[in-house]
Amino acid sequence: MNNLNAPFHALIAYISDFDPTEAKLLNFRILLPGWHYGDGVAFSESAINDAVILHRQIYFKGFQRTDAFAGACGEIQVAVYHGDHYFQFERESSGQWNITHENQDVEVEFLSGQTFDQAVNYINGLNSKVCDSSIVYTRTIGTPPENSLVTWLSKNPRRAEVFPSLIGTVR
Repeated sequence: MNNLNAPFHALIAYISDFDPTEAKLLNFRILLPGWHYGDGVAFSESAINDAVILHRQIYFKGFQRTDAFAGACGEIQVAVYHGDHYFQFERESSGQWNITHENQDVEVEFLSGQTFDQAVNYINGLNSKVCDSSIVYTRTIGTPPENSLVTWLSKNPRRAEVFPSLIGTVR
């Protein structure tokens, strides 16, 4: 195929060859009707574009362990793996999205019938789902009380002065 004669698509103009999941999603275009043992429908261009854009949102949020799967009824799944967490974004042939979050193989959340925008909003909160800051919070985080840190102004310890500084907390 001669790319010079192909119609311009903004999505295709920014293809990232380095990402295997995106390449896999774009290759769903070549699946013809009957691709799955005589069953399986061809994927619409809008379905593939939605999945690629959603994947890019995931990727640019820092989640780079991803995969994609084609469904025989026209659905496309984009999977995200992060430690014990697994997220699945499934675009149905109707354009609706189903979102699944599992942690240690236990389903934590399932949302069905989501719009594309709702799926993107869910992606914006992925970091908070995999890194719950309330677990690592302790009361002692912060700067010690005023005048509790000592900074030496010279090599002579007799000339020590007290300054509120974080340098003194470094061991």
